[in-house]
Amino acid sequence: MDLSTATQAQFTAIERSLNNRPRAILDVATPQEVFDQLKLNHIAGVALQV
Repeated sequence: MDLSTATQAQFTAIERSLNNRPRAILDVATPQEVFDQLKLNHIAGVALQV
């Protein structure tokens, strides 16, 4: 796949799709949900380290 022809809108759509897909490793939460919860609790770190 040649990414040099992809638009920013296409990259953004892919990013949203991946960040809003439930993950078994996150107890069926999405990465976005985990990240948002970490921000609310003022916890620094990577979402997957929870």
